Amino acid sequence: MTESVIFNSYLLLAGYGAAAFLCVFSLIKPSGYIIPAISAILVAATTVAALLLKADLLEVSLVVLVFLALNLVSFRGKGGKK
Repeated sequence: MTESVIFNSYLLLAGYGAAAFLCVFSLIKPSGYIIPAISAILVAATTVAALLLKADLLEVSLVVLVFLALNLVSFRGKGGKK
């Protein structure tokens, strides 16, 4: 088994950590669509950096699926009935 590239790089941990904080922040305090959009852009940029550092696709896809699920939960609450 190979070592995790994401857990060994402080840049990737900071990028994914900031995106997770923004996702949780948008769940706790509804703030429109800008915070989840910034979170999604941050995840995409960090994922590109992880792939450039030769992270495994399984490792990257598991992290991206977690953020996709968090963003779907935060967008679900924004489209409610009026």
